[in-house]
Amino acid sequence: MRKAKGFILGLLVTGASAAAFLAVGALLLSNLDALPQRALLRGIVTLALCVSSFLGGVTGALVSGEKGALLGGACGLTASLLLALVSLVVWSQPFGAGGFARLAAIVLGGCIGGIVAVNKKTKVKF
Repeated sequence: MRKAKGFILGLLVTGASAAAFLAVGALLLSNLDALPQRALLRGIVTLALCVSSFLGGVTGALVSGEKGALLGGACGLTASLLLALVSLVVWSQPFGAGGFARLAAIVLGGCIGGIVAVNKKTKVKF
């Protein structure tokens, strides 16, 4: 039960922080005269999703108290699959090697967040 609660809470934190980071990024980019190139936009989005996946992994692992890499990776994988689904619907193109590398980076961010949270010295009560 604690693992399911940690996974769901981690997904909520991942989604909320991703939406917040992307909204702030869109606000900052809208103030520029010229939009950055496509590669830079991909990098910004990947970085925002990696950080949000990290935060979701930390939250999920802190709630459950165990299996940090598994819960963080599951949060990152779910976020990556949702990103892949939206990307396929919008662009209707298959992923290349770079797309899979970005998705792997998002999953790895969640795993690292879960590992960091489980290996904390002090306990956090929710």
